[in-house]
Amino acid sequence: MHRVPGKRQAAINMDHYLTGAGQDREFSPGNVDDLFDALTESSTTRHQSLEQGFLDKIREDLSGAAVGTIRRYNSLNSDPSSPNWGEPWFGLSSEGGTNWFYAVGSFWVAFGGRARRDADGVEVYYRAYIYDRYNWDVERDSGMTIGKTTFIPNEIEWLIDQDVLTDQNMPEFRRWQPDYVTAVPDNPSTDVDEGGYRVNDALLGTMMEFGEAQPFDIVGSGRIRSVFLNYASEKEGSNEPLPSESKGR
Repeated sequence: MHRVPGKRQAAINMDHYLTGAGQDREFSPGNVDDLFDALTESSTTRHQSLEQGFLDKIREDLSGAAVGTIRRYNSLNSDPSSPNWGEPWFGLSSEGGTNWFYAVGSFWVAFGGRARRDADGVEVYYRAYIYDRYNWDVERDSGMTIGKTTFIPNEIEWLIDQDVLTDQNMPEFRRWQPDYVTAVPDNPSTDVDEGGYRVNDALLGTMMEFGEAQPFDIVGSGRIRSVFLNYASEKEGSNEPLPSESKGR
């Protein structure tokens, strides 16, 4: 597997695509929390709102319950316009140019937890869950294989090996074609290398059809968090991760 500083997760995903035989790739709690730190501004706001809404619903639901009542909860998407209406999943996106953008991009998030009614409020232990499907889109238009495009910076240009792609011994679909890969020149007026390649997903997606790669599911859960929801006042406690000795739940 190629080691690419700053793009390690994308390299791991590509390796899994080629060698993982379609098995799930499971993110660690640390991976999931790092992913949440790399969201777009709007997704960061949405993530915080979804988490707070999940806790507010628990607080409301247990307000009339007897002390000692224990219940389990999952988030619920109640937006009729959402493709996940009636399910626990919501869409988020990572910030362009980050490690996680090239590895995941957009993905689904859900929340689940366990709550206990106390005399003064509710004690909640909960965590976030993520899901994404790793594949490369392949469509056909008038016999030509097409797909959406993805920008790949020069620092991971090992993915675009022109010698390999033009090798006459390689299958036709892996040969260099302008429709599949377009070079993007660097802007010399800036100090940042902005050059790279715009790659048609069909270049890698067709590998599935030839049995050289398998799409897979990305799953994972964040660290368990705890909070006490007080009925006498606003929320008290901390939503920071539990101490390390308490995370193994």
